[in-house]
Amino acid sequence: MALSFPYKTNYNDHFETPLIAYQDVAPLLDIIGGGEEKRKNHVLYDPYYCNGRTSKILGSISFTSVHHEKRDFYLDVEQKKNTV
Repeated sequence: MALSFPYKTNYNDHFETPLIAYQDVAPLLDIIGGGEEKRKNHVLYDPYYCNGRTSKILGSISFTSVHHEKRDFYLDVEQKKNTV
């Protein structure tokens, strides 16, 4: 199934961060955020939609408050829209 977007995309901008990378960063977020049990309190923002799995991936390691929408991030910045 081909991905489609309501805005122009660049092939090289559509590679999703794998779970292992988030697992590598999670301990640092735990240190600055009060521990692993506080992960639900973190609000994470990923403006690059790719295939839309980021919320599910982060949710699998207990980050449940994830802002991840199919939007044109660069247009939002240009128009000074705060989407978070």
